[in-house]
Amino acid sequence: MSQQINVDACLQALSGWSLADLWTVLAQAELWELGAMLADHADGVPTAAHQYPDAEQRLGFWAESCGLDPSTGERAAVEPDPATGETEAFFLAKDGARMIVRELQTPVRREDKKD
Repeated sequence: MSQQINVDACLQALSGWSLADLWTVLAQAELWELGAMLADHADGVPTAAHQYPDAEQRLGFWAESCGLDPSTGERAAVEPDPATGETEAFFLAKDGARMIVRELQTPVRREDKKD
């Protein structure tokens, strides 16, 4: 990863994610490390990503894995497939497995159960 990583923007963006969403993208050890970074960031102290280049690179990788642009912390622009109208982004996990993240063009509708 050769692009500049905006550590504060990535941490701010990832702080809004739920644990369930992060769990689908990150391994347990990565969640622990990200949790420590988020706690330090919330307390206003320098995080591991601020202090160590390898931790900064890991944070950038996690941001990309979550569909974020590491240089801005914003959602990465993805072109929709003209045939399906869906967007598809592929990310390479550390173990080489491919993860597919799909964003449907229609919102998911939840119906509350009525007793």
